[in-house]
Amino acid sequence: MDHHDSMLRDIENDSPIEANQIIGDMMRRASSFSLPAPDTLDGSRALEVVRTSPLAEHLGMRPTR
Repeated sequence: MDHHDSMLRDIENDSPIEANQIIGDMMRRASSFSLPAPDTLDGSRALEVVRTSPLAEHLGMRPTR
């Protein structure tokens, strides 16, 4: 049986990636406890930069501009 990460499947199918929901949930939870989450925020921003850049096509994603 061939298993793929669900985010990889999303990328391969040119579907919205679930990272925004996962990262958003972590950010909301951190915020509800007044905890900073700079690494999570940086990861979210980096993912969006890659997703919207010409590099996205090279990685097998279509840019989402």
